Amino acid sequence: MMGFRFVVMSVLWLSAFFMLMDRVNISMAAPKIIEELHLSGIQMGLILSAFYWGYTFGNPLGGILADLWPMRRTTTLLLGGWCLLTALTGLCGSLLHFYLIRGFFGLMEGLSIPFLHKIQNHWLSPSERGKFYGVYEGFARMGVGLGLTLTAWLIATLGWRAMFFLMGGLTILVVILFYIFVRDYPREHPWMSDAEKELIHRSLERDRVTYDAASGQAKKLSFREGFGMLMGDMVFWGQCLIAFFVIALYFGNLAWLPGYLVKERGYTVLHSGIYLILPFMAGFAGAVVAGSLGDRLGRRSLVGMVCCFLACPSMLGVLYAGSPFSVVLWMSLAIFFITGAINSNGVLLFDLQPPEAFGTALGVLAGVGAGSAGLLAPVAIGYLLDLTGSFFWGFTILAFGILLSGVIFIPISFREKQVREEKAARLALAIH
Repeated sequence: MMGFRFVVMSVLWLSAFFMLMDRVNISMAAPKIIEELHLSGIQMGLILSAFYWGYTFGNPLGGILADLWPMRRTTTLLLGGWCLLTALTGLCGSLLHFYLIRGFFGLMEGLSIPFLHKIQNHWLSPSERGKFYGVYEGFARMGVGLGLTLTAWLIATLGWRAMFFLMGGLTILVVILFYIFVRDYPREHPWMSDAEKELIHRSLERDRVTYDAASGQAKKLSFREGFGMLMGDMVFWGQCLIAFFVIALYFGNLAWLPGYLVKERGYTVLHSGIYLILPFMAGFAGAVVAGSLGDRLGRRSLVGMVCCFLACPSMLGVLYAGSPFSVVLWMSLAIFFITGAINSNGVLLFDLQPPEAFGTALGVLAGVGAGSAGLLAPVAIGYLLDLTGSFFWGFTILAFGILLSGVIFIPISFREKQVREEKAARLALAIH
């Protein structure tokens, strides 16, 4: 990746890092919160899922707003909101406090995600989407891995409340960098060369789904037209279903893996954070590898399908593993393949949907698909934990759900092939 857009993308990657770090720090604090407030598994599961009530509502709303509102200024305000709410989590003293703060925190993140993704859609050329969207996703996973370790150390050293205060303050740095370096479109950036602006503009125009071969240029759609195309697209709704099953397993891991290692494996909170570094670093690798393969092969559906089929047995391996080394190994494989599937499904939106409705597409996919998974998965695992005294059934059910996602990728691959062939024919005509 060359040119000034690398600087812009780096700030977006850093935003993803802190987004996930602030989202999952409560997972590491969960055993201490349960102990201090005398909570049951289902009560802690409801606290963990409260984030996703706001997140689920915020994603589709944020998607619509991202297609209508200026992105840089709106996103800066949203980033500031979530770092404030992170700090306020440290003041919570009752279930109601946690529900409100975590719900509003989820709303801020849910609103911001379509904006962050749409900015990427304006700054990445088609040939680099998979790889560098994978880096974005990878920084998010690294935020989980390093964040949980930092969080564990802060909790062990200063307590869980002080941890939230410090993490919220640290995120302010991202807000400042975002406002300074990011713009809605390359053409608006004062520090970017005209040659690079033109390169991105031409590559994106040729790649538009709504390209009109008769006129030799992209057909511009109104928001209403783009929204109508999206709502009637069965492939898009299939992607939402994939997001539900894949993200259910991923969010289930985010919410309960630290608690699983502490309560069922007998690790300390600090050791739990250390053991989770490698799995979430593997998540970084999974996102980048899947994205790079998708760019090279032009078959993101195939990559996603394979990742789904391999994620299920890997997650089951975590539950049956005996030694700490084998637990970490299986966790690493599971999260590698889960993030690979997330990348493949996400980049397919860039490839298959018109840019006029991309924010809405991402918002609906993240809200209806991922957000509802976030609502249900932590509570379901908490309920089954109370019912059976084990995490086994909760993680097993979610692991088999991701197999269904692999099956759904199969019909989507036919649409991907059709669009790929149309774009190849268009490019051949442009060359001649």
